[in-house]
Amino acid sequence: MPNVIPESDKIWSIEAEAAVLGSMIVDPACIPEVLAVIRESAMFYLPEHQAIFDALVNLHIHEAQIDAVMLRDELKGANQLKRIGGPEYIGKILENIPSSANAVYYAKIVRDRHQYRAMVRIVEQIRRVPDETGTVNEQIEEMQRLALSIQPHREDQALSFRDNVCEAVVSLDGRNKDCLATGFFRLDAVLHGFYPQELIIIAGRPSMGKSVLGLDIAIHAAGEGHKIVLFSLEMGAHALMQRAVFSQAKVDSDKWTQRRVDQKEIDEVMRQTDALSKLDISVYETVEEADKMYAICSVLAKTKKPGLIIVDHINLMTTTPPIPKEYERLTTISRQLQRMAMHLNTPVIAVCQLNREVEKRTSHMPKLSDLRGSGSIEQDATLILLLHREDQYRKLENPNIEPDKLDGLAQVIVAKNKRGRTGIATLLFREDFTTFCNLAPDYLGEQSQK
Repeated sequence: MPNVIPESDKIWSIEAEAAVLGSMIVDPACIPEVLAVIRESAMFYLPEHQAIFDALVNLHIHEAQIDAVMLRDELKGANQLKRIGGPEYIGKILENIPSSANAVYYAKIVRDRHQYRAMVRIVEQIRRVPDETGTVNEQIEEMQRLALSIQPHREDQALSFRDNVCEAVVSLDGRNKDCLATGFFRLDAVLHGFYPQELIIIAGRPSMGKSVLGLDIAIHAAGEGHKIVLFSLEMGAHALMQRAVFSQAKVDSDKWTQRRVDQKEIDEVMRQTDALSKLDISVYETVEEADKMYAICSVLAKTKKPGLIIVDHINLMTTTPPIPKEYERLTTISRQLQRMAMHLNTPVIAVCQLNREVEKRTSHMPKLSDLRGSGSIEQDATLILLLHREDQYRKLENPNIEPDKLDGLAQVIVAKNKRGRTGIATLLFREDFTTFCNLAPDYLGEQSQK
């Protein structure tokens, strides 16, 4: 195997792959540096090289002594030794190994060839799109999704405390300008708003007001000049716009439908209709895949970067190809949304359903363990807000119960906050207007948290 790698070979480099594996065998100390570049065995072209890489990584993880004999035994135990061509192939790799000092250099060549193969596959898939069924718009959206499904590699870079800690502290002074306030001062007192690259989960049982809270935050942020992109999978765009108008006007939509409104209410509805028409909020009601959401937002960002993206809700999202198991599907979707927030440098709110365990408890207070379907949602999220309205359970248990002064109180439980403290913010839910409101600063004896 020659040590010189032909640069004209863009599809694969068998020599580079062998050089990486040989370096890992003769100098296991280089393995962590190689793993920073090659993160999965699929980046190797040859299946036998994939098997050898997996075996070496497994030995490394278990802190075993690595040499040709240990590698042979590991491959034999995994029924992979014959697949790679026996011990002779390991010897062939070791025959002409270049210096292990160049392991990272060869690893980057392996990575770049993998990226090139992926790019060629995407180009071929895009080429076939015009021949497939669907409208022109659907074909364009599919081409955008495919084009954005592959991203350029970003080098991992370590930052030393010695060189960067001062800059990190000073940068805190500029965070406020990137902060997106929720419009609810008790909630902002706990969270200090939302920041770019954050995945925020708003979770609750049905009828708790998850979608309403997301919409209220969107309208407030848009009023502050931010561009909002809202993917509404549960409610049609027109119904959502109607809700927005009547919630902002503080007019009961049922009264409007039944023509029982007075002139003052009509004027207020017209005023809010005009005000909302000036806000930069885009609603998509048919986009169900994270890849397509990312493609749309990337295109929109060319004119004005979205200040907030909202997905309502995550349990209704789909994947391509379809993933039948809910746990695996939600795991994939959660990570896609997290990457979207990171790559677009924008906060992403995802509405999520809680499971039925909440209703089996006497207090009905939600917990992180109640997140439905996947623990990866808890892992990937920066913030998790659990929505609780105890009056809903009282009404369900006794529909004829007398009104209580605590009716309408809603608790937003900040159950996870990667960058700060947790806590509970109390809001007022106006069921007649379908909106959340701030409570007076001294309500229930509380003091202002401004």
